[in-house]
Amino acid sequence: MAILACVAPSLTQTARAADSPADETGTLATIIVTAERRAESIQSVPISVTAITADTLAKFDIVQFDDYAHMVPNLSFGTGNTFGITNGREITIRGISGTNTTSYYINDTPLPISIDPRAINLERVEVLRGPQGTLFGSSAMGGTVRLITRQPDLARSFGSADVQGYVIHDGGLGYMVSANYNLPVIDNQLALLLSGYSTYSPGVFTGQYGIATLAMGPGGPWPTPTVPASQPRQTVKHLGNDVEAGATLSLTYRPAALDALTITPMIMHQDQSNNGFALADYTTQNLTQVRPLNNREGDTDIWTFANLTIKYAAPFGNFIDSSTYFHRYSHDTEDGSELISIGGYGGPPIGGTCVAAGVYCPSPSPNWVNSNQFTEELRFESSFPGPVQIVAGAYYNKLRQFIVSAEVLPYDAAGNPGFTENIPRVNEEAAGFLSATYNIFNTVELSAGVRQSHLEFQNAYIANGWINGGPSNSPSPAVKGQPRRDSPPNTNSMSRI
Repeated sequence: MAILACVAPSLTQTARAADSPADETGTLATIIVTAERRAESIQSVPISVTAITADTLAKFDIVQFDDYAHMVPNLSFGTGNTFGITNGREITIRGISGTNTTSYYINDTPLPISIDPRAINLERVEVLRGPQGTLFGSSAMGGTVRLITRQPDLARSFGSADVQGYVIHDGGLGYMVSANYNLPVIDNQLALLLSGYSTYSPGVFTGQYGIATLAMGPGGPWPTPTVPASQPRQTVKHLGNDVEAGATLSLTYRPAALDALTITPMIMHQDQSNNGFALADYTTQNLTQVRPLNNREGDTDIWTFANLTIKYAAPFGNFIDSSTYFHRYSHDTEDGSELISIGGYGGPPIGGTCVAAGVYCPSPSPNWVNSNQFTEELRFESSFPGPVQIVAGAYYNKLRQFIVSAEVLPYDAAGNPGFTENIPRVNEEAAGFLSATYNIFNTVELSAGVRQSHLEFQNAYIANGWINGGPSNSPSPAVKGQPRRDSPPNTNSMSRI
């Protein structure tokens, strides 16, 4: 069993709030964060935290990840080596990079790091720098990004609406419309908070099709195929636009007979699509995408987040149960025609789709990711009198995911697709954690934590097509530990502390 311990002098802590608002006296308002899974002032948190408040989000018109990420010290992001554009984002904190080194949360639920909830109903964004494994799991080696949503107000009605319009050179008119409204249904017992938005960001790229491009590669230049007569020269403007819409509904119920109990269900839905990738060819200043064939690229990303949180405030601490179901469907289509046509996979087959050698062969490359995830966490946050406090809990997560990728065309002479692959997986994790703090005196705090996890993976790789050399089925071998006796041979089982 491994135990992590540290002494953190609060006089030298590096927690900060981005543009903290001032109160009526002119002093900076107190920023409350939950970096240690308990509500406390950012000034007393003994870890490096950046908190971007709702006031700052509104003031600087921050609506998505790219807007607030640049405000956080030691945080960088980019596109990684994953399936499609919609699933490609990676986040690095303090230079700790690699697979699953930064966790991404909405409230108490870990989610794919590539989703980008619109920041119209957020209380704050918290970025925790440094290892957070005890409270946030093994995927938080570098740190954790948390989006904390606003909760319904039981006492008052309020709302707001925002309409923005703008014109982008070579793009055209864009807009964003958003609104939110808080309504107490039963005074001090039941309230709902509803928010929604719709946005259109115009595309600035121009596609030129029907042009034979010169493909360079090892041993190149390669012979340039000719454009088939069926593909005329044409120009399509405004590629790379972005269309998004979403809504969030939250309820808070606090029964009068038991006001220590708070029940908060929430559902969040977001739908995004575009008519082409906003990616430049070769240089960032180039806004023209030249392609031999009009195999239109683009992506769609649809996800739903449904959560139920139950909190009971006892005199000695809070008991919190959070249950979440998350579903995501994303679809990307890229154009692989140039790679296929110059023999990137050993040369396209003659016949079927490609009727002759030396002619550009259409080859759209679609990718689908379909995920269903259930997460449950039960924890206790103490409020004992005296210097000792604890956070203890149990965690469970199950992910079912299908990743399908294809080079659908060109078919071979027998009519078989060029390439298809399916990567079904089931990941399951159960964990228990305990974190204890001892406040020696006002400026020094001693903390220690432990987390034990049991993980099981079921993975397979199924592929077919002439690019793959025929059908194949390759279950993943065990990486660590031994499969359970009642598990199929492609199941990996391990425990971590």
